[in-house]
Order: sequence, then structure tokens, then C-alpha cells
Amino acid sequence: MEAGTMTNVERRLTRRDFLKVFGGGVAASFMGLSSPQMSSSGTSSASETYAMLYDNTKCIGCNACVVACRLWNGRLGGRFPFLLEDRIGPQEPPEEPKIDEHHFLVIVPHPELRHQDGRGVFQRRSCMHCVEPPCLYVCPTNAIYQYKGINLTDYDRCFGCQYCVIACPYKARVFYEGEGWGVPVKCWFCLDRLEQGLYPACVSVCPVGALDFGTRDEMVAKAYARCDELRAEGREAYVWGAGEEHGTNVIFVSDVPFEELGLPEPEMRVPAPEAYPKLFLERGGLATFGGAALIFLSFALWRRSRIIKAKVKEIPRG
Repeated sequence: MEAGTMTNVERRLTRRDFLKVFGGGVAASFMGLSSPQMSSSGTSSASETYAMLYDNTKCIGCNACVVACRLWNGRLGGRFPFLLEDRIGPQEPPEEPKIDEHHFLVIVPHPELRHQDGRGVFQRRSCMHCVEPPCLYVCPTNAIYQYKGINLTDYDRCFGCQYCVIACPYKARVFYEGEGWGVPVKCWFCLDRLEQGLYPACVSVCPVGALDFGTRDEMVAKAYARCDELRAEGREAYVWGAGEEHGTNVIFVSDVPFEELGLPEPEMRVPAPEAYPKLFLERGGLATFGGAALIFLSFALWRRSRIIKAKVKEIPRG
């Protein structure tokens, strides 16, 4: 169940259920052999798949999208990005914003770079809603699934093992302790708004048209049309995520090469078994993977009563 409102749910997986899944599912998913839920109704075609377009050649770094996301999703802790002390006066360079439990998306400034028209460069960071998401393939309980191109999490199944956090090449999932034992959270394209015929919160407030939303076919076509416009002006133009291989349902347009913006290498964006060892090593994942196994086995009895009895206040679905 995905919901945009706060509800109470009861976790119903027993220790025996979990250990069955954990014993077979973790090893299989790590080796790329699990059977993930790609969609509740089969794989969607590009004409049925939601997608977002972000054009960093238009983005002015105002952070209206960040604030709208936080307000809509109830992520009101921490600091807002528009405080004056963060923007003016002599100060140390601000720390690069990062996705955390208060921010499902951030806008990262790149002061060392310039667009070809001389303006400063900003880049959106959020879940990219991968066409073939690594997080889905490593989940030992099949809690992660796809719906019309949106990568979602069933929190009735999630045990908070954090394998998806490690596997995400975009570092877009974060562990939220909240109440109970915690779950990973991220952007979910404001599915509750989509079901009301509304755009995601971030898209609805962008003052300069840097964000757009629609079907994947539409967004890919718009991305390449924008590239044609930029090239007609004598500028470079690049598209990220539009292909089916290594594809994402958040599509970027830029006049700055994407490798300069810190995006991951192509082989890190696919759920191929050969990509996982490198990814896990880069993230310290082997220690986390082995440690998580020991922790779960050690604490299984202790958690049994908690799992059965806990009433966990849900957060908006990731």
C-alpha cells in the first residue's frame, strides 16, 4: 500500500517468515538471482510510464522545489536552504547539500563550473527512478516494486536491512529511524498528487520551467528538442537517462558534461551482478552486508515481540 497521508499499520512478518526470506533471498538478490516485483501489472511501456525532465540550463538554484517537496511530504526538520546566513555575507563555503531524512531532493551548486552563457551551474539530486533499479534487485523481502515507472517501497514488507541504501548508485535512499525500527525513504514522485491529477510538488512550483512531468515518451522527446535548441545557439547539449539501457525516469538536460556533475559511471547504473561488488566496496557495503546478517540473526528473538506488537506510524511511501 502506498499512501500520502500518515496512517498506522501493523507489521505482520514473524521471525520465521523473515529468516526464510533472509536465508534465501539475500544471497540470491546479491547474486542477481532474486525475483523482484517489476510492476503490479507487468512492465509498463514508455507511453504508460511516468517521467520527470530536469533542465539544468534553466535552473537558477532557487530551491523552491526543495521547499515544496519538504512541505508536501512533511519533512520539516533540519534547516531550510534559503536562510539568509546561508546565502549572504562573509562565511565559510556552505556544505554541499545531501539527501537525508528531511530532503528527498536537493539542488547542488557547482561553483567551479559555468554554463556556456556564463551563469552558475546547479544540479538536482534525488531518486532517479531507474528503469532497471539496483535497489529492487537487492531487496531480500521484495519490498521494492515498480508502478508506472515509479520505484516504490512496501513498508509492510521492509525490514530496514538497508541493502537498497547501499545499492543505490545515486545515494538517493536514506535510512529514516522514525518510529519502530526504521525504513529507507526517498522521492516517490508524489504519487498521491499524481492520483489527484496534479504534478509532483517540485514540478508545480518551479518558477523558470526547469522541471516538467509527463509520460516517458513525452519527456524524452522534450529533452532532445531542448538539445536541438541549445545546439542551434552554438552550445553543447547532453541528455542523461533517456536510453532504455542505463535508463532512468528522471531525465536530465545539460550543457555541461555529466561526468563533471558527479553522476555515476554507466556500469554502476545497472543491476548486473558484476557491478555490485564494485558498488558495495565503494560504499563500505561488504562490512554493512556481513554486519547486517549478524545483527539480524542475533536480534531476531529480541525483535519478534516488537515486530508483532509495534504500531508504526507510516511516512509517505518512497
